[in-house]
Amino acid sequence: MSVSTQRILEALSAAVKSIEDHGYILDTGIPDVSGFLSFKETGKVAGVEYQVGQLVDVYVTKLSSNRRTCNFGVDPKNLVSNSVSDPRPRHIVR
Repeated sequence: MSVSTQRILEALSAAVKSIEDHGYILDTGIPDVSGFLSFKETGKVAGVEYQVGQLVDVYVTKLSSNRRTCNFGVDPKNLVSNSVSDPRPRHIVR
């Protein structure tokens, strides 16, 4: 099972699932795919502190080879430039 349409730097929203020692575990809403947002990444946006359950606009910075885990970024300039501009729906293939 893998995600075939998720690309590096593609923007999406994810929910904070838990807060760990070095960052946040995010729920992508995609079965069998989890994500991590490091405190170092959130430090690029002044005053950011997320709570469990909060939706966060993120973009993919790294995708594992098995496509089940990914790292996220939150830099606003990258979110704006990497928003999905294609209005066609994207399909997740598992």
